[in-house]
Amino acid sequence: MNSNHNSGYKILVVDDDKVNISIFREILEDRYILQSVRSGSDALGLLPQFRPDLILLDVMMPGLTGYQVCEKIRANPHYRFVKIILVSGRANLEDRLEGYKAGADDYLTKPFNEDELIAKVEVFLRLHYAEKYEQINRQVLDQFSSDSSRPLARILSATDMLASCAPLTEDQLECVHIINKEGEKLLRTVEQSRQYCELKKGVKLLKSSEPLKLNLDSLRSNFYAELQDRSLQIEIEINKELEIEGDWTRLTTAFKYLLASAIELSADGAMIIVHTTTTEGAFGLTIQAAGNLLSTFETGRLFDVFSSPAAATKITLKRAIAQAIIELHGGQVCAENREGTGVAFRISLPQDMVNNLNVPRK
Repeated sequence: MNSNHNSGYKILVVDDDKVNISIFREILEDRYILQSVRSGSDALGLLPQFRPDLILLDVMMPGLTGYQVCEKIRANPHYRFVKIILVSGRANLEDRLEGYKAGADDYLTKPFNEDELIAKVEVFLRLHYAEKYEQINRQVLDQFSSDSSRPLARILSATDMLASCAPLTEDQLECVHIINKEGEKLLRTVEQSRQYCELKKGVKLLKSSEPLKLNLDSLRSNFYAELQDRSLQIEIEINKELEIEGDWTRLTTAFKYLLASAIELSADGAMIIVHTTTTEGAFGLTIQAAGNLLSTFETGRLFDVFSSPAAATKITLKRAIAQAIIELHGGQVCAENREGTGVAFRISLPQDMVNNLNVPRK
């Protein structure tokens, strides 16, 4: 077993052929921390100490095959983020499919091109980092939500008691009201953070079939004051007979948060339009804001709670919750610029969730 420490990412090469190990080392050792072993059992024994980010795993070896090693690694949740590229002289489809079934991320055929190897390694190391980073962020957010909710509730209870005590000067009372108001804001954010984490872990959906238009119409009252203040209107162009089968407690939350985002992104006096579309195998719902277009960068991170500026975290968290709810229903949601109109939130859902899709509008 050899090692070289030249970079932050760690790669484990598993191959019974010394020549192949030398080739990998010549190409990669200047870029990464590299360790090599010559059997599957040695690779499994090294994992707890070395903890590689990526494994280049030969398929045909004495003892454990690469497929067997891959299956054993995938059976251990501690290594769920490790990327595995199988390396083999066999290039037929059956061998590749067997590798993917064993849990491999990719398949590299010998003899391989140096540039192709480098490109694959770079892509899967970036993916490894992104997945691990997202998991860490989620765990921190989950822990923060769990640890903060009860203390905040106690603080708010204490401020209510303090406000009822007499006598308090106007300045003291104002301080109590500020603490209470800001505490309530923070508590809502904590509760939404916990909701987001629970959704990403997966929850059971309690489904029922309800009219889409009626439910969307009922959401207007949530925004009455802002709609009046900014002279905004919401036009819902949906057949009243159309029904969606889903968890309506959660779907209502998702639609409310996406409407809130459309209102935020619309210009004063504008008309926000909600309408449906159908494509092969999918049902579409569009919430069209009416305002300025966003840059591609801004549009891309509208749902990314971890990369949004601190000032936008609250509304981004709501969009992320909406996205998680739609995805739990087997759908997708995205934001896109529409020239001459503004940002549109486009939701797609499986068509089997929709009833009375082809009933004429009344």
